[in-house]
Amino acid sequence: MNQGFGYLIAAVLALLANQAVAQSLGFDANAVQAVCGQSGSACQKVTLDALDRIARADLTDAALNTQLGALAAAVAAGAETTPQDQRIQISQSLMSIADLSTDKRQAQSINDLAGQIAQGKGRPLEALEPVGSSPA
Repeated sequence: MNQGFGYLIAAVLALLANQAVAQSLGFDANAVQAVCGQSGSACQKVTLDALDRIARADLTDAALNTQLGALAAAVAAGAETTPQDQRIQISQSLMSIADLSTDKRQAQSINDLAGQIAQGKGRPLEALEPVGSSPA
């Protein structure tokens, strides 16, 4: 992974901590990260709930993919502390996110990340590929 992308992920996570950005998301990224850091099954539920809210938001493709990228980043950040025996459920959560993406590169990147998490390889956030999007 390119080191610059690591900084991009850090910047995205910092933005998610910003109240204004967090309020523009269709879900609570901090809550998703916290839940996904504790339990694979609870992560699946919170991810599906967030996907439902995002899907009902009538977003442009760019805005949809931005929301999905933020959700994937929150799930992946939580996966760093999830017990290994529950990572397959984290992986399934990420695959559900990828299924909704309209950007093939983004979907492939999220699916690759899901595979790495399921196999217990590396730090989850290092597997994400950046996908540009325009502001919503």
